[in-house]
Amino acid sequence: HSITKNLEQIDKFRGSKYQQSNVVGVYKEIKSMLSNGSTVVFIGTPCQSAALKNFVGKEYDGLYIVDFVCHGVPTDKILNKYVESLKMGNLIDVKYRNKDESYVSSTGYNIKVKCENGNAETSLNNGVCLWSASSLSIRKSCYDCNFSNMSRCSDITLADYFGNDLTDEEKVCGAGAIFVNTEKGKRILNAVQNDLCITEIDTLSTIKLYSRLNNKTNVPKCRKKFFKDIDKLNYDELTKKYTLKKILPNIFIRKAKAFLRRLESLFRK
Repeated sequence: HSITKNLEQIDKFRGSKYQQSNVVGVYKEIKSMLSNGSTVVFIGTPCQSAALKNFVGKEYDGLYIVDFVCHGVPTDKILNKYVESLKMGNLIDVKYRNKDESYVSSTGYNIKVKCENGNAETSLNNGVCLWSASSLSIRKSCYDCNFSNMSRCSDITLADYFGNDLTDEEKVCGAGAIFVNTEKGKRILNAVQNDLCITEIDTLSTIKLYSRLNNKTNVPKCRKKFFKDIDKLNYDELTKKYTLKKILPNIFIRKAKAFLRRLESLFRK
């Protein structure tokens, strides 16, 4: 996590980031800023948002908290192993849910990495993407998350929107779901509504689109073995061993493949 007052620095906060962020020192700095009368917009996972509220100790009119529907945080070891396997030098940048072509490109949902000596891309059906999407590589505490519901500590919750009422343009470019949780959240939305294309939809039906707002994530049976193998096998060996068939029972594989087909059809130009 980092803090800025410079609008030119806002760009680095954009985009999905499926790695654990380092919050060391940030909460303390935020509390100091709030005590001095500054306005702060904090964006983080639901658990990070709750931690901030506990740390500052009281309500501040100038503190606005934005969280998102969190799928869980994968171990950094996976990304590090992937970058090592590329043999392109140190990691410079990562784009999760890369939208260079469209929201869902020809290769499907993907991660794009930029290294010192080149770029690479990997799709949902393979390695680091698959293990995150299937919840195999996430932290143990994420399976027992207290925020797998709509009882949020934030003023606004964000998510990608995958409803059936998307326009053709939205299918290509993507659309966001905004859940307003507090009066402060309403003030945020009202302040920016002229800069957005907003359609009000039924909250209860929208919540059903997000499993992490209804249920906790099940622990894959092979997770314990997977984490032991992380320290024994290289990335290519892990990729060959932990395929979709290895991770999920057959019934879930069929459901997952059917979902991917629907998703690709939905976002196809």
